Amino acid sequence: MSEIHVSPLNDHRGGGFNNVGSILVLFILLVIIVCTICGGGLY
Repeated sequence: MSEIHVSPLNDHRGGGFNNVGSILVLFILLVIIVCTICGGGLY
């Protein structure tokens, strides 16, 4: 979990799990940013 940035060249190390993890992290960050902009109105 120390690997923050994931490049396509390192994909074979995670067996595809790194891609899913990256997508989930980006999605969570996107939700946090949207909630911050909206002032937390979504919750």
